Amino acid sequence: MHAWRPSEITVIDTTLIVPGDLQAEHADNLLRHLERIAEAYRAAGVKVTTRLLDGELAGAVAELVTETGAEMVVVGTSLPRMITRILGSSASAVIRAVRCPVLVVHEPHA
Repeated sequence: MHAWRPSEITVIDTTLIVPGDLQAEHADNLLRHLERIAEAYRAAGVKVTTRLLDGELAGAVAELVTETGAEMVVVGTSLPRMITRILGSSASAVIRAVRCPVLVVHEPHA
């Protein structure tokens, strides 16, 4: 699953409203990307369902967990940057938002 805020982009202290046609184009691109990733796993015999959700990540994951009755959430994370250390990571927000175990998988080092 991938969560995003389709109607606005915030950069530092400025919020831009994205026109509807650009939102639709971006959503289509995201869905195609999700399906490409899922197809690689399906080819290996893994059952995969993709979802593109509106909203901030932690809240969207929490809603999906409730809707599906998921017993575990798996999130990926990369090496933390300085801003992540100050503000907290998306993985940390998901851990706080859900009431089931969360497995955090780190991106391999290059």
